[in-house]
Amino acid sequence: MKSSVLRKVLCKFLIGVLLLLGMMVFSAVAEGALSLVTGLLLGLAGLLLLNLLCGLLLPRQASQPQQAPAARAARPARKPRPVPLRVVHGSRAA
Repeated sequence: MKSSVLRKVLCKFLIGVLLLLGMMVFSAVAEGALSLVTGLLLGLAGLLLLNLLCGLLLPRQASQPQQAPAARAARPARKPRPVPLRVVHGSRAA
């Protein structure tokens, strides 16, 4: 199995586990079994881990040098191509 496929599957599994744990922490705080401060800290840690895992799932971007705004403005704009249109009469298309 390719490492990229394995990484995607593992990240998706961990995202599901983190979301489930987040719901469990939320219900424990609502029930009073867990203090609010501990629940907020666990929620923040879970949110950071979710951000990390979702960042790992994003496709890698090729490192291209950014063009300066003046260089972008110097390029001529593309002309739109004409679209062939037909007039249709009645309920049948031409």
